Order: sequence, then C-alpha cells, then structure tokens
Amino acid sequence: MTSWEHRSRRLSLAASVASTTIALCLSANAADVTYERLLNSANEPQNWLMRAGNYSNWNNSKLTEINRGNVANLKVKFMFGMSDPTRPSKAAQYFTPIVEDGFMYVGNQYHQYWKLDVRDGKPKVVWKFDTKTQGGERSAHSVTLSGNNVYMVMNSNTTNPRLIALDKNSGVPVFDVSLNIPEAPNQGSSGAPLAVKDKIIIGSSGKNESGRGYVAAYSAKDGKLMWKFMVVPEPGQPGSETWADPRTIAFGGGGVWTEPSFDPETNLAYYGTGNPVHMFDPQGRPGDNLYTSSVIALDVDTGQLKWHFQTIPNEGWDYDAVMLTQLYDVTINGERRKVVSQTNRNGFFYTWDRTNGQFIKGEPYTTVNWTKGLDPKTGRPADYDPGKTVQDYAGKAVRYGRKALDVQPAHYGMPTFMPNSYDPTRGVTYFNVMVGRANYFNSRAADLEKGVAGTGFREIFCESHTKDNAVEPIVRNVTNPNCKVSHGLLGAIDIATGTMVKKLESRMPAYSGVLGTDGGLLFMGDIMGKISALDKDTLQELWSFDTGTQFSGNPMTYSVNGKQYVAMTLGGRPGRDEGSYPEALALSQNVMLVVFGL
Repeated sequence: MTSWEHRSRRLSLAASVASTTIALCLSANAADVTYERLLNSANEPQNWLMRAGNYSNWNNSKLTEINRGNVANLKVKFMFGMSDPTRPSKAAQYFTPIVEDGFMYVGNQYHQYWKLDVRDGKPKVVWKFDTKTQGGERSAHSVTLSGNNVYMVMNSNTTNPRLIALDKNSGVPVFDVSLNIPEAPNQGSSGAPLAVKDKIIIGSSGKNESGRGYVAAYSAKDGKLMWKFMVVPEPGQPGSETWADPRTIAFGGGGVWTEPSFDPETNLAYYGTGNPVHMFDPQGRPGDNLYTSSVIALDVDTGQLKWHFQTIPNEGWDYDAVMLTQLYDVTINGERRKVVSQTNRNGFFYTWDRTNGQFIKGEPYTTVNWTKGLDPKTGRPADYDPGKTVQDYAGKAVRYGRKALDVQPAHYGMPTFMPNSYDPTRGVTYFNVMVGRANYFNSRAADLEKGVAGTGFREIFCESHTKDNAVEPIVRNVTNPNCKVSHGLLGAIDIATGTMVKKLESRMPAYSGVLGTDGGLLFMGDIMGKISALDKDTLQELWSFDTGTQFSGNPMTYSVNGKQYVAMTLGGRPGRDEGSYPEALALSQNVMLVVFGL
C-alpha cells in the first residue's frame, strides 16, 4: 500500500467514527496498557483487561463485594442496545466486554464497537466505530488493549477480514491491515487478539472451515506482519508426512478459533487447533493430519513451534482442540509441576507439562464411547494404530456407506469458545457445556482429483435414526420435542487428579463461559437467556435473571468507586445446535449489553 493509499484508508475509516468522540475524548483518556500491566492484571481486580482476565485464562476475579451473602439482591443497573436496524439478519453474539478504569469496550456481531464511560454506573458513549463489514454471522470474542490502542479482528464471514487498531481515547484508526495471506486466502478470526510485548498475535480460520488455519503476529505499532505459523504444514515441512495424500493439504483445516494462554517464563503461547477437513471424512484425508486437533506451543518472538500434542490423529467427529487452555502450578503425585490443561471437546480433561509438552494425564469428565481410553504413557487413544493411515477408534469412525453411529459425546456444545473458570484457592476449574449423543455419518466421499473434500453430518441422537443408511439424505432431527438426551452440565474438576468432584446437570443446555469470583460465586447463562449465580462449593443456584433472549457469551466483572458490577452481552447464537429445544429456537434476538449490581 502506498503512503497516499494508507492516508486515504485512514481518513475513510476515521469518517466512520461517531461524532460524539471529540466532545468526550478529553475526559476519556487513560494510562497506557503496558505489557507489565497485562502481566500483573491480577493486581487490578477493578479492571478486566483481557477476555479471560489474565494471560493464564483463569477467568476468575478477586472482587468480593458481590458474594454469596448478598447476591440475591443483584439487580439490573443498566442496559445498552447494540442492534442495528439496517442489518436485521440473525447472527451469533459472543462478545466479552473489556473494562479499564471505568471505561468499557464492547462490540456486536456486525463488528461495530463502542467505548462507554461507565464511571457513574450509567453508560455514556465516548465513541462508536463501525468497521463497515459485510457479512456478520458472529461477533469476535472480544477486543484487546495494548499501549494506547484497542485492537479488533474481523471474522472469515466478511469480504475483507482485517486487523484494526484504534486510538482508544479518540476512536480514530491507527492502522487497518488485511488478514489474508497467500497460503490461506479467505481467512478470518473469531478469538480476541493476544497482546504480548510489541506484538498482536491472532489465530485465523477458513470460511466454512475450509482452507488452512494459522497463527500470525503483527506489529502493535503499524500492523506489519512479523511471523506466521501454518497449522497444516507445507509439503516437505515437518508434519507434512502425516498427510498421506499431499492433495489434502490445501484444504486441510486446523482453524484457530479461540484465544491462547501465555507463559512469560517459557515465552510460549498455547493455542488449540481445529479439526481436519472435512470433519466427518477421515477416509478422504488419510494420515494423522498434523497439526490439527492439537495443542501447539509457539514462541511469541519467532512463531517457532516448540512442542505439540495431538489429541486424536485422523480425527473424524469434529472433536477439535480449540478450547481455551489454562496455566497453573500444581502438585501431582508429590511433585510440583508447571502445567497447561484443557477440557477437551472429546470428553477428556488433559494435563501436560507446559515446558515441554509431556503428557501427564487425561481423565474423562463425561461418558465417552469413541475410544477404549487413553494410553497412560502417550496420552493417545488406546486404540490408535500407528501402522494405519485411517483409524477406526472403537469401531466408531465415520466410513463411506457405513450406517450412522451413536457416538458420545456429541461434539456440539462441548467446550469450545466458552472459558473455564479456575479458582487457585480451591484448586478447581469449572466448566459449562451441553452434553449428549449424536449419529455421525458421511454423505459424500472426497474427490481428490478435483480437490474437493468429502462431506458428512451428525444428527442429535433421540433413541432412533431418521435413516439407517448414512449415504442416503438424512433429515436433521433437532426439533423433536420428545428427545431429552442433550442437556446442560456444570462441572468442577480437581486439577491435581483431573477428576470431576462436583457436577450440576440441567435440562437447558448452555454455551456460556463460567465466570468465577472470590466472593464464592460462579456466573453463567443458558440458551434460554437465563443468567445464574451459583455457590462455588455446592453449585446451588443463589440468584437468577431471565433476559428473554438468547445468551452464549462470557460474563465478566469489574468495579468502579468500590462498587462491583457483572456485565455480559446478550444475543446468543440463534438457530445453532439447540437440539430438541424448539422454545430456544423460537426466542427473538435482542443484542444488548446488560450490567448487574447491588
């Protein structure tokens, strides 16, 4: 881009900033968000500077004003509408608000962003920025603060996925760069960027899950690309030998949908990667398919892969590994270990040594029938056969012409973008998911001569198949009112043993993250828009509020002038995987910010 083009782009973008900016920017200035502040974010419990609270993704706050003794008195303090009447189509709303020193940053699924002054308990618009994107099927998970800027990413459903930096005081663009790269066109991001040192690091995934996922670092100053790591390697690179047919590399998958954790001691960012493509066609992409369905540890300065762990080679049920990872130190078998953990979509809770990727343990947290178990030494499925390029774990793999299989857990609703909450005093991590069973099948074989991936699907299992032959068209059976198999699960896992020590099952499933506080509380929501506060020790519900609209975001908490608030964005994911709950599908969508307080 020439200097004239760059100047023109900045002027064009600046024109989309609301006129309220200038009048209020003088009172909206704040200190720079330095790398040191992010490293020590726990020392600023009044703020919420990152999507999951800190670099270790604990999603737990030290605030205690709202606690088990008074949470029953929680009330709505304000609501702020974020719908756009010019874009009435339904889209998923996941956004987690960010708060710094009484100023909140919030956005919607159309990639419109606001800075709000919430210092007096009511929202005042400081500025609004509209990215003017087309598409808008889902919001980003959040934005990122670094220095004097706020950074935001566009997803793959837009015509031009971008990374944009705004001056956080004025809302005026600092730079705007495309996320498209030659090796992986038509990419975009859903996870919030990671601000580390002088870099903004993002994960990208392909539109409709095709293409190749990657992680890339950009200069926080000017948006210049500094390094990139391709999840599916180029032919001849390490890992490419696990794609037995090199023709499948071009559409190999491995999208990076969520945020990483980061350890300043190892200088590593720990990302989860997505499924290989097509997700229900392991025959069409023979081989282990590295580095899909894996946890990868990347050096943040260079992008170099330091270690990886693949949860399922040649995976075939969309059991990707994109879930957020958490970092903590824990005593296991009498030894103090620096670990990284993940509540994986495949039904196992994994623990690894975060310095070298050594597998420590993997324990099931729900019913699992896709494998006989995990090898205690390697952590791979016990029925993995290294001599085969196409695996058939426990006889449950999807195959051309095979009848639909009852597989547990079903991939929908298992941990993906919803953060766990780790409580360091209890040594417990809490998760909130939908669990169930599903029939998996392949409906079209891959055509590698034409470079076309296979296709397949799954239907929620309701004790009967709609069709026995998986190669025939299958009617999706998700609105059967008699099907009660899928349901919600809130679980508490002891990080030392990896086993679930407490659980609460509910009829209504959830896609909400779990926010924990040192007031002894957990905050979460379900697909009907019911927001709840529960006791960390008993999981007893202590308070609830029915919002009347879908919810699938992650609650956060902050305080101003000693008053604590709990905030979240409503809007949910209309029409997505609600299973046999037509009442959830029928809910209207109202996109808004809601803030609770005493």
